[in-house]
Amino acid sequence: MMKRTKSIKTVFIITTLLIITIFFGIRSILSLYQYKKLLTKESELTLTLKAEDEANKVYSEFLKIEELNKTSANFIGSMEKYDTELIFTILKNNIQSEPLIVGAGIWMEPYKYNPADKYFGPYCYSDNFRNIKLTWKYSTPQYNYFKFDWYKNGFIPGKITVWSKVYLDIVTKTSMITVTSPIKKFNTIVGVTTLDVGLKELENYVSKIKINNSGYAFIISSQGFYLGLKNKKALIEKITEDKNDEVRKLGEKIVKSAKTETSRVNLNGQNVFVFYTPIGKTNMKMVLIVPVAEAYHSFNKLLAGDVISFLLTILLITTLFTFVFSKKITDPLSNLVSKMQQVTSGNLEVKPVKAISEDEIGEVSKNFNTMTETIRNLIERETILRTITNSILTSDNLDQALYKVSTEAGKLFDVDRVTIRFFESEFKFFSDILGEYRRNEHVPLLKGSTVLFSKEIEHFIYSEIFEKNKLLIVDNIDDSQLPIVVKNAWKDIGIKSIFIVPIRYKTRTIGGIFLSNVEQAKALDPEKIDILLPIAQQAALGIHLFQLANQLGESLKSERSIKNIIFETEKMKNHDDIYNYLLNELVNRFNIDRAIHLHLDENNNLYVKNEVVKGNLKPLLGETILCAQDTKEIIPNFDNKFIVIDKLEKDIENPKLIKYFKNKNIEAFLLYPTSKIL
Repeated sequence: MMKRTKSIKTVFIITTLLIITIFFGIRSILSLYQYKKLLTKESELTLTLKAEDEANKVYSEFLKIEELNKTSANFIGSMEKYDTELIFTILKNNIQSEPLIVGAGIWMEPYKYNPADKYFGPYCYSDNFRNIKLTWKYSTPQYNYFKFDWYKNGFIPGKITVWSKVYLDIVTKTSMITVTSPIKKFNTIVGVTTLDVGLKELENYVSKIKINNSGYAFIISSQGFYLGLKNKKALIEKITEDKNDEVRKLGEKIVKSAKTETSRVNLNGQNVFVFYTPIGKTNMKMVLIVPVAEAYHSFNKLLAGDVISFLLTILLITTLFTFVFSKKITDPLSNLVSKMQQVTSGNLEVKPVKAISEDEIGEVSKNFNTMTETIRNLIERETILRTITNSILTSDNLDQALYKVSTEAGKLFDVDRVTIRFFESEFKFFSDILGEYRRNEHVPLLKGSTVLFSKEIEHFIYSEIFEKNKLLIVDNIDDSQLPIVVKNAWKDIGIKSIFIVPIRYKTRTIGGIFLSNVEQAKALDPEKIDILLPIAQQAALGIHLFQLANQLGESLKSERSIKNIIFETEKMKNHDDIYNYLLNELVNRFNIDRAIHLHLDENNNLYVKNEVVKGNLKPLLGETILCAQDTKEIIPNFDNKFIVIDKLEKDIENPKLIKYFKNKNIEAFLLYPTSKIL
């Protein structure tokens, strides 16, 4: 018998297939490893931002409660004479104003409220049916509220609001956390105000947070107690005393942490990601749990697809080499391998593989080109969003952030002009143009134009992008089905094509991004249109953050102004000096012509008791401004509400009364009742 030998073709095919298999396998593994690494990074970043966002949401509720408590303390401290009924009303209103609040109290130092009372601590609390009840059980020597930390927190130097640790109230048997603010009179602390947040309410709030499909959130107190976690009893079970050593060590790390961090642990036999971040100044931590398998779901799906694709490719190559062995097959494969090497090494700018045949090799080449283009587009999209996000985060103010967004959008979509306009939901109109980007100086400046802001256009834009909830895409003004008035108005300012994207933050309507071409009509790149909404979402988030920062700044500024006014009025000895000072502040702060303090005489006529006038207006001091019969029209129910008269002809029906005010040089005014205490 002759010894059977393998042909060169067979050996070459087997060797080639073996090499290709190993090569593709290694490259695929490296690619998948890089993709998994990138996916892990992106997932951790997304979930970290989610943890911080949820923590900020919870802390925003706590900030409201802080402001409420601080305001109550300042108001009580400013009372010339304590009004018990008014204090009770403040306590009840505080509980009703925020669903997380379960109790409110005012606690005075010995003999400060009444020389005969050492303990004065009225406390209002909400029962299981949200009925508010008042109790004096805390105002006893047995309870002695002076000894508790939540009371002592009000005396910490330099602290306006201080949150306590989580504790169980021994009277109401309610688990809670308390915020304390000092009550000051003449710069001396005479007591404190407190607002209690019930852990049951807080746990209900946290339990509603949803993370992907099976992820969940809970809170860890400064003592390590679980809050809002199923199967864990609040104020009884601690993460720092968990039977699982890995969980216990993680709990100790969470309690000590002062920043946002990520860990990976085995929890009840399941590998999970743990994201935790501080909740403001409460010393509590927001914790997010996401199963690792869920975080890697898209990767596992891709891996399965890649494995199947890889096996199919090997099978196709085996079949082709069995029937065809020539340079026509070898060269395209070599070219394809070269391109794949470049892609796996990170070079996505490779030229497309030329499919010189319509067989399987040509199909693989086309699929490779599609895959490369898809990856390139995904990375480009992610890069664009990152660039816009970084531009917003590195901006010094909102105007700068909007300009950067407009500039990035203009360059990305290759348009002549990009503008951003806010939408005033209350009055249903768009604000002036902000953040205008122009390709060059030949593109007319649109800011200040009145044509773009007509009512017909405003209504049309609102209907298209907000009511119909879609993008407005007009590739060519002349060929469009736009309303005539809209088409003509836009043509008058040289617009040849326009694209408008709505900007929304959650359910709040913010405004729109306007992209337009004025040199020639040009359609947007279809492959880039789907990135318009993500860009608008990033812009909405940035606008929201800047507006929130501005609101906080204005709140702090107003608080300082109020403190200064209170400080100055406390120096004054009679009511006239106080009212004259307040009226002068109103004139200066609101830039008005006249501020007057009206009193009711014995006939219920309103006369000018105090007055501050700016300019050459005729003084009205001592004059009767409104007779009793006229006040009934303007202020029919004088119940501590603002009375605003913006236009005499619009807001007042009596023509004689309108004429009377005009004779007094009064075109608009605002009335607000002063407290009977003053």
